[in-house]
Amino acid sequence: MAAVPYNHVLAFKELKSWADRFSSFSDDETLSDITILHEGGKFYAHKIVLAARSDYFKALFTDGFKESTEQTIELREDNTEALVTMLKFCYHKNILPDLGEEIEDHVEKTKQIFIVAEKYLVDGLKRAAIDVILKPFTRHWNQEHVYRALIALLKLEPELLRPFYGIIGESITDVNFLSIFCQPVYNDLLLQHPPLIAAANSKIFDMKDDMSHAWRCSECDYFWISRKKNSREEPPFTCPACDEDESMREW
Repeated sequence: MAAVPYNHVLAFKELKSWADRFSSFSDDETLSDITILHEGGKFYAHKIVLAARSDYFKALFTDGFKESTEQTIELREDNTEALVTMLKFCYHKNILPDLGEEIEDHVEKTKQIFIVAEKYLVDGLKRAAIDVILKPFTRHWNQEHVYRALIALLKLEPELLRPFYGIIGESITDVNFLSIFCQPVYNDLLLQHPPLIAAANSKIFDMKDDMSHAWRCSECDYFWISRKKNSREEPPFTCPACDEDESMREW
C-alpha cells in the first residue's frame, strides 16, 4: 500500500486543528453576533456559521427579513435538546456520537434531531441522524434496539424519509434481514413507506435458497443460516445473539 504523501498528512492535521479551533466558538459570546433564545435558555451563535450550514438561517439573514439586522431571535416549539444539538452541529459535525450507544433512548433522541434538522434545513445533520438510527440494523443483533429503530422510522412522515429510502433499504437488507423481516413492526413500516418493499423483495429473491436452511431463536428472533447447502447442518447449541441455550428452532 502506497504511503500517504507527507504534505497531505500536514494538510489534514492543519485542517483538523482549524476545525477544533472553529468548534470552540460554539455557544461562546466571543465575536457572537446573534443570540438564539429557546425554551431551554439561550445559545450564542454567529450568523455566518448558521447561514453556511443551514438554508433556513441563510434565507433568514440575507433575504431582507427583520432578523438580518437583529442580535437576538427566538425559536419556539422545538425539542430543546434536539435544537441545541442542531446548533452545535453547525460548529462541529461530530456531535451525534456523543449521544452514546448505551443510552436507552438514543434512537428517539436522534429522531427528534432529524425533525429539527428538517425544519431548519440542515441537510448534513439529517443524514447523520439517519445513519445513527440505522446502526442497529447492521450490528450484532439486538431485538430491542432494532425495534426502537423501526419505531423511530415508522413515526417519520414519508415526505421526510423519501430522500433516504435507498440507504434505509440497504441497511435493513444487510446481515440481519431475516431477523428484521420477521418483526411485526417491520410490516407496519412497509405499509407506511411502500417504496421500501422493492428492496425487501429483491433481498428475498436473492436469499430464496438460504431460507430453507434457516433457524430462528425462540428468545430473541435472531436468524442463523447454514452455509452448507447440501447437508443438514445442525444450528449452534447456544444462540449467537442472546446466548440462550437450546433456543434455535428450524424455520
